[in-house]
Formats: sequence, structure tokens, C-alpha cells
Amino acid sequence: STGDVYARRLALMANYTLRDGRRVLDALDDASRRVRSLAFTLVPLCCDDAQAVEALQVAFALRRDRTLVARLRVHGRLTAIDHHLDWLAVRTDVADFADFVPLGSPAALQRHLAQALARPSAVFWKRLARYAPAEMGKVLAERLRAVPNEPDPVARQLLQRYLLRLA
Repeated sequence: STGDVYARRLALMANYTLRDGRRVLDALDDASRRVRSLAFTLVPLCCDDAQAVEALQVAFALRRDRTLVARLRVHGRLTAIDHHLDWLAVRTDVADFADFVPLGSPAALQRHLAQALARPSAVFWKRLARYAPAEMGKVLAERLRAVPNEPDPVARQLLQRYLLRLA
């Protein structure tokens, strides 16, 4: 945390080899935006699950958790994402909670699906089709069974858009 921005950034880049999660967490509140950005990039690579959850809470305060959760998913860090989902689920100030739910593990998806379906978004449906197509198929089948005649416009739109992927 000492030295000019270039020196701090260079020291942080050493974590591509060192994998020191504590050093990465310390850099999340650096004065330089470039150093902070690099630190968020390094979280999935260097931090253990507890540190990643801590980083997600810092990211939430800075409204960077959307990107960090997606990076953690790419690296298969589902345990940290599940803890973050459990933490977000009890909060009332998270308007885009549903967008995060498909990125969690299958167990977390089951735990939070009902809450996500209460306020779904286009991002939620897209991610559900990509990461949990079987679960999306079940949700759509339930929607179709709930209506005796023709499906509602939302169900028709979802079927039209994602039926190929689900098949």
C-alpha cells in the first residue's frame, strides 16, 4: 500500500504468481481505480472462499458485485457465490437479486428460485436458460399447466425465445 500507483499495481500483479488473497483484499480499497480494478480481477484467482465472500461484500458496496459474481462463476467458485446469494436474499435493498440466482449452485438455485421468480428480469431468464436449462424447463412447464387454454403472453415469449436452447 506504499509507493506510487505504478509500484502498487506492479506489486499487485505479482499475485498472478503469488496468489496472496490477503494482499488482494487489501488492494480493494486502494486510492487508485486501476489498482482496485486489478484487485477485483484477481479475487477469483487468489482468494479462498471466505476471502471471496468478503470481496463480494466490498463489491456490493461499490456496485461491482455483478461483475465479480460473473467472474467467480467462470472460475467455478460456486461456494462463494452461494454465500453471497444467502447474504443478498435477506436484504431488502437489492432490486436485481434475481439476476444473481442462476449463477449459484443447484442447491442455491432451489433455495432462492421462488424469491427470484417473484421479480424476474430478462437477465434472470437468459442466465437461467444458460446455466440451469432443466430448471427453466420445469418453471415453464408449471406456467403452462397453470393456464387451461392458451399460455399467457410472458410464457409464450419465453418459449419462443428459449425453447431451442431448452430442447
